Amino acid sequence: MNQYQEGFQTSILDTIFKVGQETWEKIGIAYLGYNAATIAIMLVVGTGVFATGMIGLDDLANSEEFAQRMIMGDLNIAFFVIMGIIMIPMLFVMTWFEIIKFSIVDDKIKTGKINLKNAFEKSKDVGFIFKILGSMVGLYILTVAGLSILGFAGAAVTPALGVGLVFVGLFATIKLTLVIPAMVLGHKTFDEAMSFSIKHITFIRSLKLIGIGILACLIFGLVGAVMSIPAMMLASLPVLSGLFQLLFQLAIGLFGTVFGTVAMTGLYYRYAPEIEEETSFESDNVFNY
Repeated sequence: MNQYQEGFQTSILDTIFKVGQETWEKIGIAYLGYNAATIAIMLVVGTGVFATGMIGLDDLANSEEFAQRMIMGDLNIAFFVIMGIIMIPMLFVMTWFEIIKFSIVDDKIKTGKINLKNAFEKSKDVGFIFKILGSMVGLYILTVAGLSILGFAGAAVTPALGVGLVFVGLFATIKLTLVIPAMVLGHKTFDEAMSFSIKHITFIRSLKLIGIGILACLIFGLVGAVMSIPAMMLASLPVLSGLFQLLFQLAIGLFGTVFGTVAMTGLYYRYAPEIEEETSFESDNVFNY
């Protein structure tokens, strides 16, 4: 059996940290590219919004009033059209990053090395990107709508029932954790991925995942609170303070991305059929062409 898959089945946490240490640099390159693309999209669209006069500097200076106008719909319809348009490339880039980060980890698990060129090639299939994007949007609508309906329906009877039904919906949502990994890593259809995830994420496993999620949030919150101290000390130096916060946010984002991707990959391979590829343990450089 592939040694990484065996590790995910026998000692999943140790293997997750091991694979994370071996893949964070390559995922980091893709992560920086993702953030750069996101910023570029926002700058291009933002420039267009300012150029057409839909938003002015006065709106930014009075952000609370502007937000209230947005909620009330008291803005030019073109503004909402632009905001809708900006979401398309943003979601496309987000999905591309979702695919490439899983491909990087998958490459490491199956071959023992990472070929970034191959990972980028795998993520160039526009049809597959839209397939994953559609699945992500569908899951989001399904879970959010489901939780909202359960919460409101229960609350209409008693608040306690509303809270209880939300928790039931939360467990149902957790059972869909492996849908996207199964589609990207296992090349399953949406229906197959749904069946795979629901089958393997049992009630007890759902409890464990919720517990791990809560623990991760507490750790990230604690680290954020500790790291906010240097930022406050640098408050008199706005440039340095801003730079420190930017680097900190990038570091935290990268750590969360690496850990989350490897964890989901490990969870998938913990229950997936045995990997047939023979793992090679050759050293790899950054691009490994």
